[in-house]
Amino acid sequence: MEDEEVRRGRWGFAALLALACAAAAPRANADTAKLESYPRALVERPFVLPGGVFTWEAWGGTALHKAGSAVPFFWPLFFRWGANDRLTVLFAPVPAGLRWQIHADADGFLGVGIDVGFGYNSVDGFTVQPRPSVTKQWRLGDSWALAATVRALAEFRSKTGSGHPGAGGSLRGTYQISPVVGVSFGPDVDVLERSTPETAADLLLLWSAGRRWDLSTEIKWSNKSSSAAVVGAFYL
Repeated sequence: MEDEEVRRGRWGFAALLALACAAAAPRANADTAKLESYPRALVERPFVLPGGVFTWEAWGGTALHKAGSAVPFFWPLFFRWGANDRLTVLFAPVPAGLRWQIHADADGFLGVGIDVGFGYNSVDGFTVQPRPSVTKQWRLGDSWALAATVRALAEFRSKTGSGHPGAGGSLRGTYQISPVVGVSFGPDVDVLERSTPETAADLLLLWSAGRRWDLSTEIKWSNKSSSAAVVGAFYL
């Protein structure tokens, strides 16, 4: 009986996802001009999507923990939706983040965001991790850009009923190798109360394969875990 209920739940979720995509398609087609205005060059992209543009992303790769165990992962249900020209909503598949662009021009952008992560482990139980942030990017010519992010973070744990505050930040340089291939790289640091700070180096290589397709590789090296992923994004 349980297996049957699980199967029904999966089919139900798949049906809801298909209906959501079908409902979004007419709206997306109506906003083709908005998608045409979205830069294919990584160095030129703003903090948010144009209003009416919807993306469907699939992530697959391997995470390597400090203990040495490698864990493959595949997540085909990450979405971004441009609610308007300043606000983008992130889904994974439930709402998991917001991006608000305060200002953007030829010299860069300023934006704020919040991401919410969920997890579970036997020691802490269920965990919730909100991460509000501020990001500023500066254009340094036709091919270069520099972005700095400052964020607050916290972790709330169900077993102890406690919250643990923290802070973090990153610095990223972007170089446009060709009109459709760009690379972004830089250090990232998170410090959570009573935990060892996590220091990482991130590398993103993005190829705009077409007006509606992006293909990227993301690699992260950290003192706690490392990962490598291939990401496909489809724009509607």
